[in-house]
Amino acid sequence: MPQISGNALVLLIQLLDERISTLEKMISETDEAAEELVEYEDELLSCITVENELMVAYEEALKETGNLPSYRDLTPGRQTKSAG
Repeated sequence: MPQISGNALVLLIQLLDERISTLEKMISETDEAAEELVEYEDELLSCITVENELMVAYEEALKETGNLPSYRDLTPGRQTKSAG
């Protein structure tokens, strides 16, 4: 598995959290008959899959170093499972 720094994980998690929040808002504001709704939902599912992978990697990084914020602190706008 490629090595990635804790700082890089923090930034990626924050960026992904922002994108997921944006997509959730776009989905909630889009008419159910709109063509772009499927695209938003597909992208959201992809983002959630990546988020789960990053969460596992972050849990490993937390085990190796204790100076990272909790996962929940990185995703304040959404309710996610907390790593650490």
